[in-house]
Amino acid sequence: MRIAFLVGEFPVISETFILSQITGLIDRGHRVDIYARRPDQTEVIHGDVLSYRLLDCTTYYNDVPANPVRRYLGALGILAKHLFTNPRAILRCFRWRRRMQPRFSLHVLFGIKPFLPERRYDVVHCHFGQLGLRGLFLKDIGVLHGKLVTTYYGQDVTQYPRQNGSDVYRRLFDTGDLFLVLSERMKRQLIELGCDSRRVRVHHLGVDCNRFAFRPREFRGSDTLRVVTVARLTEKKGVAYGIRAIAELARAGVNVQYSIIGDGPLRGDLESVIEENEMTAMVHLMGWKNQDEVARLLDESDVFLAPSVASRGGDEEGTPTVLMEAMARGLPVVSTTHSAIPEVVEDGVTGFLAPEQDVEGLVDKLMYIVRNPDQVQALKSAARSTIEAEFNAENQNEELVRAYAGLLNAGEG
Repeated sequence: MRIAFLVGEFPVISETFILSQITGLIDRGHRVDIYARRPDQTEVIHGDVLSYRLLDCTTYYNDVPANPVRRYLGALGILAKHLFTNPRAILRCFRWRRRMQPRFSLHVLFGIKPFLPERRYDVVHCHFGQLGLRGLFLKDIGVLHGKLVTTYYGQDVTQYPRQNGSDVYRRLFDTGDLFLVLSERMKRQLIELGCDSRRVRVHHLGVDCNRFAFRPREFRGSDTLRVVTVARLTEKKGVAYGIRAIAELARAGVNVQYSIIGDGPLRGDLESVIEENEMTAMVHLMGWKNQDEVARLLDESDVFLAPSVASRGGDEEGTPTVLMEAMARGLPVVSTTHSAIPEVVEDGVTGFLAPEQDVEGLVDKLMYIVRNPDQVQALKSAARSTIEAEFNAENQNEELVRAYAGLLNAGEG
């Protein structure tokens, strides 16, 4: 199959779930072309991006010159080159522009440039609802062809419709061929927004169970408790609550070290929280690390902490991939009853859950691990079994291929 992936930024070190699908499809003999707005600004690049030469099959579609003169000359160049070879697409583009967003006409024109001449695929897979709208636009004007699949990840189901109206996806729901979501909770949310339940399918994110092999580890209560979080530093990740919980744990006499892997817009705020709680010697903001470094740091830790919360603007998590990677690795996880996380972590069985924004609840769960290391051993094995059974990347990629094939077979019928 020939498959197009429409994404926001690529490569993104925090979006290993998309990368896993791309490499899984390539391993199965399918061709994948990637279309992204721009490259991520993070300098750290996952090794698979290089080993699979994915930048060679990546096209950036939002390359608008900042200089006004170059921008207008570039737009004239696009028109001169393609107005006669594909006039219908150009005219449809401008009609759509007048109807939907008149202030961004040149951005729309530059945005279709990579798709002129027309691009034909078996499947056009859009990652995040907003990119589904872009895929719909490109199909509408006749420059991109293929079955339209959209995967929703969290913010695009919660915050985006609140900001843009509950009917923002109406035409996409009417036209799209398949909609994938990460959880049963997200499926219900999408149906409430107006999506036909027959075209919504739960498709879990997958973990490479070979790369993240189970590693037996033993924590003794007298040891230093090594806690790790891997997250983009945004509000919904709840890292500030994690820092406060670690501070409370230290005040209770626990010898603890907390490593936070990742970066983002709240880094400065979190540095202030660390200083206010006098935790500079115990809490470390480590920036982004590549996948091998993350795996090593997980191996060196005793607990994975994911204190996720709903943001004030309504942004929510889906199912954090790195949380599942930690479970696969045999690392006990402490998280929250946020969004679909309880569909991955069963409190007291495969991990520990506290209410959102509940610092004391997080402290109680962490303290239980400190005081009951022997009882945590069975939980680690149960967590690994859950990942192998329900969130194995190999199985999920096979399911994705079957979903694509089902659409193509239905079209032939």
